Amino acid sequence: MILTPALEAANLGALDQEFKDRIFDVAEKAFEFYEPYFDKNSKIYRFPKGIPFWADGLWMPLNFQSSFGAMLIELYKYRNNEKYKNRIDEIYNKLSSEFLSADKNDSIIWNYWPKEYFEGWSEADDLSENTPSMAKEITPKVEDVSHASLSVLFLMKYKEYFSETSFIEGLGHTFEALTAGKNKFSGYMDGSLLEGHKLLGHTNYYNLPSFGWIYLYPESGILDSLYPIWRTTIPAGYLNSLTSFNTNQVLQIEAINYSGRGDRRTRQITTENLFEIMRDPK
Repeated sequence: MILTPALEAANLGALDQEFKDRIFDVAEKAFEFYEPYFDKNSKIYRFPKGIPFWADGLWMPLNFQSSFGAMLIELYKYRNNEKYKNRIDEIYNKLSSEFLSADKNDSIIWNYWPKEYFEGWSEADDLSENTPSMAKEITPKVEDVSHASLSVLFLMKYKEYFSETSFIEGLGHTFEALTAGKNKFSGYMDGSLLEGHKLLGHTNYYNLPSFGWIYLYPESGILDSLYPIWRTTIPAGYLNSLTSFNTNQVLQIEAINYSGRGDRRTRQITTENLFEIMRDPK
């Protein structure tokens, strides 16, 4: 995730040549480091077996594959090495094979984990030391909208560089369904809300349409409200933390003027008009 914007800045000419060479060298080393963990059968990266993590040896989430793929696209732009292009295509083909229909205006969704994970495994498979077995999961976990942004970013970069557009309309409908008819953002790509809106006593930001979704903005007129929503994640996070509304409740929203000196100001609003303010921030 850190390498991708650094490589993009280098490709745009924003870095001097010495620093640019260092960044791309680090990216190439990252590719080589993860190469032993790429499963050539399932075409997906796996966590190293034996590491102190519950999912050691198992398939990495689709959002990790996508994040790595976005980095490889920027690396391929500069190095033009076919081994990066081949891996990019493998990551794209795997992700697109995981596309599901939400039956809502042809929306495209996918699960958090790849299909292999939900099939389960036994000790005899010798996949993981920390989780040696797991039963088949009947109802797979749909990807949450925040982590989905990593995959959306990869898909939009793939579209930009390799002229693939088959998923654009479906993703647009997916985003539209995340807010339609609700005063909350959906927690998951299928339009459902999170079960419980707080994590460790703090607002849970998983159900915010994070930065990757902004790459859809120029593509479709139905996403005209995306940019102001993306700018106002703090009010959105508070809104998601509410299980019920008291329209007379007064909130103290602290706003920071990032375009100036970071001056702070406090604004009083009610829950009744919070969602509208998110749509049209001042």
